[in-house]
Amino acid sequence: MSHEKPDWLTPDTLAYLREVEYRFHVRAFGEEMARVNFMPLEQRKQYLYDILDHARRKGVGFDDPASSNFEAPGSCRKNGIRIRLNES
Repeated sequence: MSHEKPDWLTPDTLAYLREVEYRFHVRAFGEEMARVNFMPLEQRKQYLYDILDHARRKGVGFDDPASSNFEAPGSCRKNGIRIRLNES
């Protein structure tokens, strides 16, 4: 297997693919998280530390686990039984 880039993979094509990937992240996660996802790793970590510090300053507690009432995407309850939405 060759490790050479194919001829069609030009810098313009790579830039276009990067833009498509970014637009997908915006649709999937929103503008702020898309921006964060494309930050360099160290900058992304610092951003997350800053967000956590801000939340603590505003009184958010991190001692309690997340709610046990959380429903996974793609599921709901019907007559008290969790079902997948693609089931009939």
